[in-house]
Amino acid sequence: MSNQVTAMTYTQIAAYQAMNQQLNPAMAQIILGPPGTAKTGWCKNTLPGIIAKARGIDESDIAVIVSRPAIRDAVEFVGVGVPQKDEDGNLVTRFSLPNLLEQIKNALKTHKFVLVILDELSAADDDIQKCLADALDGETRTLAEFDLPENVGFIATGNRSKDKSGSRRLLSHVIGRCAVTEIINEIAVFVNYGRKQGTNELVVSTAECHDDFFEGVPVDGGTHNTWRQATNAAKLIDVHAANEPEWDGLISAELELFMAQMIGLRAAAMVASHARDIAYELPTPEEVYTNPETCKVPDQTGHQLLTVNRAIANMGAQNDPEAANQLFSYVLRCRPDLQITLGVKICKATTNAGLTLSHSGADKFIAINSDLLGLAQ
Repeated sequence: MSNQVTAMTYTQIAAYQAMNQQLNPAMAQIILGPPGTAKTGWCKNTLPGIIAKARGIDESDIAVIVSRPAIRDAVEFVGVGVPQKDEDGNLVTRFSLPNLLEQIKNALKTHKFVLVILDELSAADDDIQKCLADALDGETRTLAEFDLPENVGFIATGNRSKDKSGSRRLLSHVIGRCAVTEIINEIAVFVNYGRKQGTNELVVSTAECHDDFFEGVPVDGGTHNTWRQATNAAKLIDVHAANEPEWDGLISAELELFMAQMIGLRAAAMVASHARDIAYELPTPEEVYTNPETCKVPDQTGHQLLTVNRAIANMGAQNDPEAANQLFSYVLRCRPDLQITLGVKICKATTNAGLTLSHSGADKFIAINSDLLGLAQ
């Protein structure tokens, strides 16, 4: 891409889409950036809510179709020519309905709007880009010779050639039909999304404390840290914590090596170093369970999450029927905005451990958050 391409954060893209979705039809957008930076995830999980608000419909009324043109043949987007006779008996060629259009029509039977995500469009062959160009055009809005319904929107994602991921150049007439931007990695978005999704707090707080946690693709290629791989490394830590109820929160040399396969040596060392920095500042699970009313509550949000998550992982090893109630007491001393998230986790962990949550505030909490507890099962 040329130096004429803009670069925006997800926050800025969301603000743009809030305006764009008020147009009818909205302009197609292409989001470019390194692999593993949540481009497709953002389109699937965040954009539908923006569209729903702009169009005055429920998010559940929006169907999301993810199409991957880079692994398709051009014929799949134009249909197959079938010889037929017209009304005068002349032999003509009619085209079958393209698979993508069939998906769209089926989705519109049960939804008010369809969002089509063209994933990794920049890796698609030129012929496929040509087939999709008119679908992306707000004026023509056709796929092959078929008109697209009005209540269908398009967004595309892709990598750049410098990302060394097999991307090709986007055809100029495709670019000329879309709004195009490169993504700026925004640590705060990863942190907020990670906490919302329950990503292991050690990885999330490492990112929060290190602006350079995510790096670009190395000149010589090789393993490097991305949002996707950081999330995978976090899952590995979760497995380790579940297998080691007495885990002290430190990253062993072996676990660091395992994580480095995903996020690279540099980022894995950051996580290990961050773990050492905070491990001796945080109360241990034993301290939390023994003195829930007086045990230290860290100031930082991330440290509170780490403390409680470590204690939850240790609940089964307590051999104390009051363990869940003690931990619930401690959580009530944490930040109010964390109490719901952590309370739901405790309720689930209590059930899994075969314990009973009989804390005086538990019944009220469960009644207020019954919908969230249902999602947590």
